[in-house]
Amino acid sequence: RYSSPPTLPGHTVYPDLS
Repeated sequence: RYSSPPTLPGHTVYPDLS
């Protein structure tokens, strides 16, 4: 699993991915 990436300008914060 990958942790949610930090908030980037122009990018959506994705939930934890399997």
